[in-house]
Amino acid sequence: NVPVLGICFGHQILARALGGTVGRNPSGWEVGNGQISLTAAGVACPLLADLGPAPAVLQSHQDAVLSLPPGGILLAENPATPVQSFQSRPGGRQFGVQFHPEFTPERLRTNWALRRVELRGTTCFDLDQALDQAQPTPGTASLLRRFFDFAAI
Repeated sequence: NVPVLGICFGHQILARALGGTVGRNPSGWEVGNGQISLTAAGVACPLLADLGPAPAVLQSHQDAVLSLPPGGILLAENPATPVQSFQSRPGGRQFGVQFHPEFTPERLRTNWALRRVELRGTTCFDLDQALDQAQPTPGTASLLRRFFDFAAI
């Protein structure tokens, strides 16, 4: 019953540890700003509820949770990565988010400084445009505060 928040790779590790499937995202890379949709469970989730039903998030991943762990609850999705967020089980204290609530656009660009050159032209979108035009997503940063408040209970 230990509170856990897995972010990106941590989201994938949590899903796999609980019996889900993780692998290369059939949609390929997801980088820069993206939009996710909260499910009804996501809208009701204390960690995500303040984000609104379709928040903008910062993404940086090629792997993804391909299937939820048994008993897992889908909290957020989008067409490119169907498992954007999940809860381990009803009432569970373990959550995963594929996106990066801890990132700023500057952090994203710094992380991609070398990979940008190597992967330019290999994605199904304009990688330079996605990185150069990345915008802050201040609402997602509050997710971390809400998780800390939740974990303190």
